[in-house]
Amino acid sequence: MKSSARRLVYLGWQGFSNFGDDLLYETWKKALDADLEIEAPLFLKDYVKRGLGFLRDRVTLFGSEKLVLLGGGTTVGFKSWASHAHNAITLYGARGILLVGPGAAASNDAYALGLQQSNWTSWHRVPGTVLFGVRGPLTANESRLNWQRPCPVVGDPALMYPVVAGLQEGPVREGGVIGVCLGSQTATRFDIHVVAEGIRSAVSTSSELNEIRVYQLADSDRAVARSLSEYLGGVDVISYDGDVEKMMLSIAECSAFVSERLHGAVAAVSLGVPTVPLSYASKCDDFWLSVTGQRPRIQVGSSAQVLAEEILSCTEPHLVAEIERRRGDLVQRLLMAASAIRDWQQGDISLAQLSQTAFRMRHDADSLESSNARKGTQVARTSVSISGRHADIAVVVPYGYGLELLRSQIARLIDQDFAGNVEIVVSCNREILSESELVSGSLPNNFNLRIIDSSAVVGPSHARNMGWRDTSAAKIVFCDADDEVDRRWLQSMSDALDTAELVGGRLDYSALNDARDAAWHYQTTKGLPRKFRHLTFAPSSNLGTLRAVLEQLHGFDEDLRYGEDIDFCWRAQYAGFSMAYSPDAVVAYRLRSGLRNVWNQAFNYGASDAALLSKHKHFGARRHVSDTIAESLATPWAAVTAIRRPWLFRKFLTRAGNQTGRAVGSFGSFRSTMRSLADGLGR
Repeated sequence: MKSSARRLVYLGWQGFSNFGDDLLYETWKKALDADLEIEAPLFLKDYVKRGLGFLRDRVTLFGSEKLVLLGGGTTVGFKSWASHAHNAITLYGARGILLVGPGAAASNDAYALGLQQSNWTSWHRVPGTVLFGVRGPLTANESRLNWQRPCPVVGDPALMYPVVAGLQEGPVREGGVIGVCLGSQTATRFDIHVVAEGIRSAVSTSSELNEIRVYQLADSDRAVARSLSEYLGGVDVISYDGDVEKMMLSIAECSAFVSERLHGAVAAVSLGVPTVPLSYASKCDDFWLSVTGQRPRIQVGSSAQVLAEEILSCTEPHLVAEIERRRGDLVQRLLMAASAIRDWQQGDISLAQLSQTAFRMRHDADSLESSNARKGTQVARTSVSISGRHADIAVVVPYGYGLELLRSQIARLIDQDFAGNVEIVVSCNREILSESELVSGSLPNNFNLRIIDSSAVVGPSHARNMGWRDTSAAKIVFCDADDEVDRRWLQSMSDALDTAELVGGRLDYSALNDARDAAWHYQTTKGLPRKFRHLTFAPSSNLGTLRAVLEQLHGFDEDLRYGEDIDFCWRAQYAGFSMAYSPDAVVAYRLRSGLRNVWNQAFNYGASDAALLSKHKHFGARRHVSDTIAESLATPWAAVTAIRRPWLFRKFLTRAGNQTGRAVGSFGSFRSTMRSLADGLGR
């Protein structure tokens, strides 16, 4: 059933006589066929100043499902913009924020980072982030290192403007006009005299350029534009007056365009005008890399001669054709994102479906880069040759402590009823072992055992990631060091992975535990479990997948201390991979011993629920109030039952620990929200 009660709250810097920000706003209005009349203020003090206007907006939005749309620009990574996003989501009651083509400052950009403080941690706290992709390669690199993976390039949203506004053809360029625009966040970083000299030199040399226009794209550039005009002999100054289309049509008349303003260059490229960007910050490099694969030649301090040469060469057919090809690819990605957002607005798809569409787009766009990365790392990957044969399957066992239990698991693994070649990778995350400590005597001919050190970062996700990356086997299965696999486990997993990309096996609680404790554990005994009324998953103690899946998803999320296996399985299904249950792939699961260990495990799992739910709620995960009520009642009932049947005290402790952990985790999430609002109050 369709729902029309879908509204967007626009977050940007439009309305301040700056062509670039207004261009982004107008682009999104046309791309989404929406008026976007609900515009979020940036600072909390602005919400207060708006007063009745803000209350009127809230009344207009009442009863609708809301999302914030971040227009673009250089925003992600900055602490101030994370605060703006958090304010908009919280105060408008939105379910999250959409990001298509935002940019970030490079970590070595002293100029940009001197103007705004970088704080990627604050972006991790922005709730409900739905990312389609970023502006350019530099932003993608910063995002992958500090925020989200994968993070493909989709381009600057303003590249769509000529398409969505019907300006693809543009006017015929017959006048030989060269347009030039100076201005940045602080007047200009270029020597006006040098720029003017380079422009004059290019015009005097070229037989095709005979008219110069100066473009003033922001009110703050007025003095710079006037000075540049004077240096150029009093040429016309085309000032932005708030009419985006009028300015775009004027830029389209140029045969070449030189711009320090980022969106002057973006506008020219979008219109097919040969462009020379004057790079004053990493955001200019970021955009130019997205459309050429190279950084701009003209940087702060470049000479007039170099500028003149670049102007004369910017019209070369091969360069124009390459930019046009790359621009076309980026525009298609942007239009796909806009189409998905329109479908959500019109009620054709749910927020969960929109989030999954964004997820798949990110992975599809990132696939080529991932393929290239695999080629680049193939040489560095450790060989898994076994007597000259390649491993058919690899078993990754993360290890912390408990040598005797690990020895038992290794013995079960090398006793498998499996004819193929097997590599066992023990990933030592705390205590480092040697092979002689694990096995006595020789291994079967089809087995290879290796031990790697993954102790640099403590945590099961890191240990598993180090393990699978250290082998090149196409099939990879995971089990825990303190459990025991069935003799047919490997064969069953391998067979199941022939028809599905992810496989979960059956856990047997009876073999290694007290019968009364085992009786009330049932996860994966009859099928794959679900959590938060969402998708199925397999615990990492009995999980198999393909290398291609791990590489595309970049493995387990190391930011999650617990629940990383659930997160991995869900992300794989978002990306379109199939998941199956193999009841014959049996692992004897060992329950925690000792009441403190039982409590700690249950508490940690509960505490991780808030982060897991926050990450996946826009994909459809939800915790219904009835679930909370049921668990709240089940805990005291378990306490009463334990009084009559003392052997069930473990069950009570598990429920109580889980519920306490969940409360603590939820409180931590609430504190994060309050902290972000407090940051906004301080501005």
